Amino acid sequence: MSVNVYDRHPDDVADLSAKLEACRKDLGDGLTGVRGANCRPAGCVEDPKPLVAHDENHPYIIAMYDLPERG
Repeated sequence: MSVNVYDRHPDDVADLSAKLEACRKDLGDGLTGVRGANCRPAGCVEDPKPLVAHDENHPYIIAMYDLPERG
């Protein structure tokens, strides 16, 4: 069973609606067509290299970003 308490808590509804609108303006919302102010295109790298490599003689996968020389 569910109970709609929308009409009983107008202040909470207004507060949550304002927070939701702020999130939409910041991050965007595909359902409402709002483009977020802090969205950017995906980054591209000229010479991409995998961050993870598998060594058959090692029991786990080594993350390249964990190695000091890869930083």
